[in-house]
Amino acid sequence: MGFSIYGCKPQPSQNQEDMPYDSHIDSLLNTLSVREKVAQLVMVSTTSYDSESKKREIRDLVEKEGIGGVILMHDSLTRCRAYLNDLQSKASIPLFVAIDGEWGPAMRLAEYPFFPRQMQLGALPNDQLIYEMGVAVGRQCREAGIHINFAPCVDINNNSANAAIDTRSFGENPAHVAVYASAYMRGMQDAGIVACAKHFPGHGDTDVDSHKALPTLPFSRERLDSIELYPFRRLIQDGVKMVMLGHLNVPALDPQTVSSLSYPIITELLKNELGFNGLVVTDALVMQGVAKGRKPADIMEQAYAAGVDILLMPADPKAGIERIASRIADGTYPLNDLDSRVRKILQMKAELGLLTFNTERILHSQFSTVERSEQIVRSAAEKRILNSHDSLIQEIANQSLTLVKNEDNLLPIVSYEPPEMEAQHESVILLSYGAVYSATQRRYGELEGLSGYGALSGVRPNGTVLSRRLSESIIMDEITLPTTMSPDSLEHVLMTAISQYDRVLLAIHDPSDRPHRKLISEAHAPILSRCAPASVILFFGNPYAILNYPWLLDSYALLICYADNEPNEKAAADILLGRIPPLGKLPV
Repeated sequence: MGFSIYGCKPQPSQNQEDMPYDSHIDSLLNTLSVREKVAQLVMVSTTSYDSESKKREIRDLVEKEGIGGVILMHDSLTRCRAYLNDLQSKASIPLFVAIDGEWGPAMRLAEYPFFPRQMQLGALPNDQLIYEMGVAVGRQCREAGIHINFAPCVDINNNSANAAIDTRSFGENPAHVAVYASAYMRGMQDAGIVACAKHFPGHGDTDVDSHKALPTLPFSRERLDSIELYPFRRLIQDGVKMVMLGHLNVPALDPQTVSSLSYPIITELLKNELGFNGLVVTDALVMQGVAKGRKPADIMEQAYAAGVDILLMPADPKAGIERIASRIADGTYPLNDLDSRVRKILQMKAELGLLTFNTERILHSQFSTVERSEQIVRSAAEKRILNSHDSLIQEIANQSLTLVKNEDNLLPIVSYEPPEMEAQHESVILLSYGAVYSATQRRYGELEGLSGYGALSGVRPNGTVLSRRLSESIIMDEITLPTTMSPDSLEHVLMTAISQYDRVLLAIHDPSDRPHRKLISEAHAPILSRCAPASVILFFGNPYAILNYPWLLDSYALLICYADNEPNEKAAADILLGRIPPLGKLPV
């Protein structure tokens, strides 16, 4: 009775076009066996680049088991459209298609430009651009055939040793995180996709990665209420449609089991106390925080018993479906509770337009054929529609870069514009440490002959964007300092620059976005530190790196630029030149 807008031929209905959701859903629900109902709770990971054997396994889960959805991993738009069309054509009930796209579909699909990570968004002076980004991300998801984005991350990163969350967080202040995460969520949902607040009850103040082990939050209930749970309350109040559970040990809430398998945390706290009535999804059930020491079917049953609606990426979906179905059949779990969860899933699919008897709408779906998909992507690439949000990304960069220090109001360094360059009296040199000159770019999918390119962080085909932008307005010299440079050579270049130039601009480029990956070698750090007091430092990396390199604060001026990409380099140049003010504020 349910069919897809992605390639299935609609069957004619008798006077049922656009019938009310409730009666449609109840009719559909009554046609399903217990096992088919349980399968609707399961979402597995896939990509068009999977091996043929893995694809056959996924098709079998869709066609024979009737699973409820898939989460799309790294892919390209045209390939995944063809693949998703094929999967949807085999689904008796249309599939949810989800993505883990915290900074937009570019996290998974090569065609799209990167939006900033949430830590940089947290530096913005207000939440307006974040809402606009949410709308843009939602529209990109819709054109890619994605219904759910597992974002935003509402964890409060008040632990600098947290390698799991880190730049994925809006910051360390609960109210700040709540406001900014809500704006992102509302933007996506206003654009017509499902947003998801994660990782309940809060993964911020941990120093263990739940992908690898089980983190512990050893805090009182009062502390959890005032910090970790604060943004979840706000997003639930503001209408978030989905919440993702983290794999966490939280003794104050449940001393017995991991949070993603905990009835007290999921049903009693999240659903009953906080009043969340949307969809509850686990984080990936293959992560070691929950998987270590447990059998896959046991994990799925325990999550179900605790009140979970969607079981994400289980290691053995068939075994878990069989286990839960058998427990319902023998009366261990009531059938009406299963029906309630499946009804919520079907209701959400209906709201997204996946369940409809409107045959005209389906026949004219823009992604109803692979050929149509390729035509749309080719046209979009040629017209740069896929990159139509470049100006928004640039404005976010312009307003988020953060001037941590500006001794004696040294910045802006100049305010001259061409053709007045002859008015410059100071000599300037730009030293670019770690700048990678690379022509690596990502093509628009796999369409033969298509010349368009996607945006990729760190791409500088003909010299850094920073240097080109600065040289438009000032006369300067530039030297690139490779990370492989010998310490003696590095010291010679730096000391010579300090002695011969009035202004030394030291740009440190860190493409990793992770403060725990030390870009600067132990041999280079003391040399750069001696240069710092005579320099204006532009740090294109995570602000937590200051903990690794405290000498950054010895500089005349320090501009935190968050990530090594083209928009941030343009914004940094414009701040140096006085074209735009530095509006960002450190969120941590």
